[in-house]
Amino acid sequence: MGLREEAKTCNDCMCWHKHCHSECCKLFTISNARKFKPVKGKKLFFPIRLNVNRQKYYELHGCKYKHGLLIIPINEFVWVGDDLEVWNTCAWLTSTGLCGDYEHRPELCSRFNNSTKNDKDIYLTPNCLFRYKEE
Repeated sequence: MGLREEAKTCNDCMCWHKHCHSECCKLFTISNARKFKPVKGKKLFFPIRLNVNRQKYYELHGCKYKHGLLIIPINEFVWVGDDLEVWNTCAWLTSTGLCGDYEHRPELCSRFNNSTKNDKDIYLTPNCLFRYKEE
């Protein structure tokens, strides 16, 4: 069975992590970050307004949020155009590749689905289930 066919039988990330290796739990993306010139092993200060749900999401990825600044520890990152992919693993990711608190995961995590896959604030990783699901 090919990935597209298998994706048809999968309704959520819980059955797909064997293919994606929980990529979305290991990284996040900052849009238009080129002007901040991140340096490996340093912290990036990114001015952004975050609601409580977004703050929780970034805190789970090792960031701090103070006075409108998202403070991001930069260990591993790659550029995707002008966007910065930061490889900071979520604290809730278990050794089995599943979310340790799936029912209470941040709102952003629960928004990953086939109908939101084209939203501007949703970044699908290369092996994401929703890249394989057809409309």
